[in-house]
Amino acid sequence: MIVKKINKKEVLQIAIQKQQELTENYTQRVSDMKADTFSRNASASQTEDRHSNKLDVLQALEKEFSFAQKE
Repeated sequence: MIVKKINKKEVLQIAIQKQQELTENYTQRVSDMKADTFSRNASASQTEDRHSNKLDVLQALEKEFSFAQKE
């Protein structure tokens, strides 16, 4: 039976890299959603209520994401 020793530093580096990739992906998706929200609501219409709701959701997501990053 062959026992392979696990390099803890390498595992940590890979985990940190994966976390950074997920963070960047999440941040980009939030930015894309914001851009879409603002671009679709350029004129007054029935979508204004939806615009406000989308902004509330985005702000909540950003706060939760910020909290998760600190943890």
